[in-house]
Amino acid sequence: MRLTEEDRIFIKKVILKGYSAKRLIKEFPTKGWKKTALNDFLKHLRDTEHEASSGRLRTAHTDH
Repeated sequence: MRLTEEDRIFIKKVILKGYSAKRLIKEFPTKGWKKTALNDFLKHLRDTEHEASSGRLRTAHTDH
């Protein structure tokens, strides 16, 4: 079963509590989520979070 947009938003909020795919399945058994789908989505979240904070810092030179 694919994750719906509603599921993705919910998981983003819950992931801040440190939930893993296994724990999400255990806590919410009625959702019917697959472990691989959750792991893929959680990996995607971690990767995009890292990308936003990596790289060269932006600096600007202004005349005062």
